[in-house]
Amino acid sequence: MNIISQVKLENFRTHDKFKLELKNPTTLIIGENGSGKTSLIEALYVSIQGKSFRSRDEDILKKGRKHYKVSTVFSDGRKNQMEYRAETGKKQFTVDDKTYARLPLKNRYPVVLFEPDDLNLLYNSPARRRDWLNRLISSIDEGYHKSLLRYEKALSQRNNVLKSDFYREHDIFAWNVILAEYGSHILTRRKELVSFINSGLQPIYQSIAENSDQTGVLYKSDSVTESDYLKKLTANLEKDKVLGQTTYGPHRDDVEFNFNGELAVNTASRGEIRTIVLSLKFIEAGLIQQELGINPIILLDDIFSELDNTRQHHLTNGFKNHQVIITSVNPPGEMSEDVRL
Repeated sequence: MNIISQVKLENFRTHDKFKLELKNPTTLIIGENGSGKTSLIEALYVSIQGKSFRSRDEDILKKGRKHYKVSTVFSDGRKNQMEYRAETGKKQFTVDDKTYARLPLKNRYPVVLFEPDDLNLLYNSPARRRDWLNRLISSIDEGYHKSLLRYEKALSQRNNVLKSDFYREHDIFAWNVILAEYGSHILTRRKELVSFINSGLQPIYQSIAENSDQTGVLYKSDSVTESDYLKKLTANLEKDKVLGQTTYGPHRDDVEFNFNGELAVNTASRGEIRTIVLSLKFIEAGLIQQELGINPIILLDDIFSELDNTRQHHLTNGFKNHQVIITSVNPPGEMSEDVRL
């Protein structure tokens, strides 16, 4: 069943005006590199999430234009419109004739995005993997997103105090208390997610790879309970003062992927790592369905060039009960194109 039936772009990156009709559960968009395929995926993401996964609004705006607009029609008749104006530097959302500065949470639709850089998740920095955890948990838990924002604000304030020449001890302690409260919540939810991932990663991986390889995820953290967290921040104060930054907390944690008892990045082949990442996308979709009770929209951006025919088949077959939008340079497998740029 389709969730979105139409999306229209105006002054969106390379597109002056473009209308995309989504008539089938799976839509395939074919085009050469640089033809604007990823821009269509980005516009769809903006329309249902309220922000881009790639860059800032001023980077999206077509050069020389004063505004860009994305208009979306849902299959049930609902309509969303997002407009960004360069002169104000702000976005405005119109949802069924009501105007908002941000897309309301109730009007955001969950999405699973698969882009080529996702295949580098295991190789990327710890910050990239933390962002992955944060984005996924925030998509199902508004409370986590709020805790994350408050934690990051408190972390910035504490670091500013550490860098100042004069400060009072109770100023640092006040930020320690806030960091311990929200940091412990962040830690708990991340560990819960990793536990959920581990419950499904190996069977899904083995069903795709058709072998008995063992794979799993480990959340690497020194963080503990809220009270111990507070003690650790206090104990690290002198070191933090010298470095001018907070050296303890979930902002420094990482995720480790294991493969047959070893670090995946050291022992797994490129194809095996691709299968791990593909498995994670299925788990992500399953988590959203379980927590929110709806199937997310699946956006697959130019991913088939990175996957062999077997993995392409598992990808398309695994998401057959979702609305899927795919971009590709060439039609994958037996699929016929819907849109050619």
